[in-house]
Amino acid sequence: MFRITVFLMVCGALVFATNGVGAKTEKLEVNPSVLKAIELSGPERVTDVQYLGLSKGKTFHIGQVKADLLLIEIFSMYCPICQAEAPKVNKLYELLRKNSKHEEKTKVLGIGTGNSQYEVDVFKKRFEIPFPLVPDPKFNMEKALNTKIRTPTFIAVKILPDSHIKIVHTHIGPLGNVEEFIKKLKKP
Repeated sequence: MFRITVFLMVCGALVFATNGVGAKTEKLEVNPSVLKAIELSGPERVTDVQYLGLSKGKTFHIGQVKADLLLIEIFSMYCPICQAEAPKVNKLYELLRKNSKHEEKTKVLGIGTGNSQYEVDVFKKRFEIPFPLVPDPKFNMEKALNTKIRTPTFIAVKILPDSHIKIVHTHIGPLGNVEEFIKKLKKP
């Protein structure tokens, strides 16, 4: 009886731990005006500030990023899927950078949900992340979007000239094929 109980507990834990992995892609409903209003910590590195086209400051809003398209990755240093996907996300960044007609066309930004600056820096160094990562230690993204965010979550936004934003694509979980993912971003 003890073995059966332990077996069922382990199976239950595995189902809980892999909830949604390999499942049909979930949709995340994002209100653009709510996303635009979220205040984020400014990047500490001058090169990251320049890449995003921001003024050096303590905080910024997504609509202030100088890009036509901004791909946001919401990750956590402690997320095993985020860790496993880091090489793919790096590849995605490189392909987007190479395929952009202009330097400012497409940008990538990582937001470490529940992560401090120290944790974001550890993740950046360990996985050699080439794009800016900013901390979100107080879960501002989750609070503003009024939902528990699973990591990784990707939100692609078109930044309009008046700093308003339009949601282009959302994706929860592993990227899958990087080239196919890019095609989804390019759809009107």
